[in-house]
Amino acid sequence: MEDDFLVLMHDDGEIDDEEFFILHEANRHRNLHGGLPYYKYGRFNLEELRDDECEVEFRFRKQDIYRLAAALHFPETFKCPNGVLVESIEALCICLKRYTYPCRYADLVPRFGRPVPQLCMITNLVVDCLLDRYGDLLHNFNQAWQSPQSLQLYADAIHNKGAALDNCWGFIDGTVRPICRPKENQRMVYNGHKRVHALKFQSIVTPNGLIANLFGPVEGRRHDNVRPSASTSTHVIFTSRSGNVYLWRPSISAQDTSSMPICTQTGTNSRTGSIQSINDPS
Repeated sequence: MEDDFLVLMHDDGEIDDEEFFILHEANRHRNLHGGLPYYKYGRFNLEELRDDECEVEFRFRKQDIYRLAAALHFPETFKCPNGVLVESIEALCICLKRYTYPCRYADLVPRFGRPVPQLCMITNLVVDCLLDRYGDLLHNFNQAWQSPQSLQLYADAIHNKGAALDNCWGFIDGTVRPICRPKENQRMVYNGHKRVHALKFQSIVTPNGLIANLFGPVEGRRHDNVRPSASTSTHVIFTSRSGNVYLWRPSISAQDTSSMPICTQTGTNSRTGSIQSINDPS
């Protein structure tokens, strides 16, 4: 908008070429995304989208988005730190669009007609709201779908697929999530195996595809052998679900798993490693 005004002044002869250049440089956005003409795009209206568009962009159909917002008990509006108000449906769609597929906030500007700082603040508000209200579901094992009857059902399903153990009901694995290179403490988060700066997480997944427990983040430089000793999930699950075990990924060394009641023989690990693929959608 400032550039358009300068062009008009230059065309009217109010400023010469040198003044135009100086003013343009002085008012140029230092932020890469700061100069995006978000005001040229219309504001977001979910009703204007078709079901197939919603499913592609948000992974939910239109009516399911409304149902999801109601089920999550979102407030009618979210208020950003700078005072900007945004309706809960739009805020939810911004968050869904952001995490549906890896993208930049600048990629969301044409769809929502908002500047990048607002999109960032709105996304963080929704994520913080979800974490505050439902974050315990990723750490608390006392869930209805983790009852002894359900765990036995999971164990039977895994054993029927050919697993050597008949009381294994979940699988542990870690994931490396790349991050931007930080200005400080780069060595702490640099992962030599993946050759990226990253944070590590450890999760326990059941055969129904749900995450029973999530531990992290951990510095990307740490090896997988270190993370079990730092995680408290192992102690919690074996004291609360005695008699049921879960598998550690085969890369974990025997000395690190000596305190856990799992089988560390090579034959068992090789068989259970193939069974773990039932959790992989691919």
